[in-house]
Amino acid sequence: MISRPYSFFQVVDVSEGKTLTLRDLFLNQPHVVIEKQASRPEIKGEILFTRVISLDGISVMTGCMTVLIPSLYHPSLIDFRKELAENEEGPLTPEFLMEYEFELRERFFEILQDIKNPRLPKLQNTDGDRLAPVKLKYHLNCSPMEAFDRLKSLAQGIDDEELLMDSERDPEGELKRIHFSWLKKGNPKNPGWENTVMGTIEINENQMNVEVNSVNRSEAIKWDSWVDIPVPALGNLTPREAVNDPVGREKLDGLFLHFESMNRSQGIHEFSPDIAKLKKILGI
Repeated sequence: MISRPYSFFQVVDVSEGKTLTLRDLFLNQPHVVIEKQASRPEIKGEILFTRVISLDGISVMTGCMTVLIPSLYHPSLIDFRKELAENEEGPLTPEFLMEYEFELRERFFEILQDIKNPRLPKLQNTDGDRLAPVKLKYHLNCSPMEAFDRLKSLAQGIDDEELLMDSERDPEGELKRIHFSWLKKGNPKNPGWENTVMGTIEINENQMNVEVNSVNRSEAIKWDSWVDIPVPALGNLTPREAVNDPVGREKLDGLFLHFESMNRSQGIHEFSPDIAKLKKILGI
């Protein structure tokens, strides 16, 4: 029978310059086809979209598309076969594939477009956030030591002596520059990890730089450090200082009401302040 359907065939063996051993991924049938030009060892495992015609014990490919489909598409083709099989009782047949030739061709051209226009992989950190290097810069209205004392808890219990080991001091012995990691206990994707490095913090005289690898983490450190950063709306007091100042506390309460109003009007999203968390940190 010369009339045969198109299908996807995986190259399972190669006799260089002579034959290809193919397996029809949709009919689960083996074929040894005569093929001199394409029978190269490096194509083993790759997938061809073609027809195989057998006559008098000799099999050849006809109408073979010239693009080799990488073997990484094998799983998706199996899924596609499963979709087609839902329309057929029992194993797929050549007649069924001929009936669905349009869908098979359509799938081939979808793969072809994917090969010609590959999508860049989505790089993520261990929180599942899309990687996006972010650098936050702050001007400090306090000494480097005061800033360090307020932020060192982000190093998850590493003692001061270890954190200060590589710090720089001015001629008077006061802290001038320090660099340490912002850590979070555990890791959602790697249970064996004791900590996850969320970012790095550098305090250098009256400047502080925070580097993280995602927008979500930049927002997290922004609000975690917010309680210890002077806020103009609080008369340049930090929220932690404002808690203990009558006027500052009144302004702080008003600021939280503003945050609540903002969350109601804009909805809660990844950049929203976590009001309950901030109040807990401040003990109010």
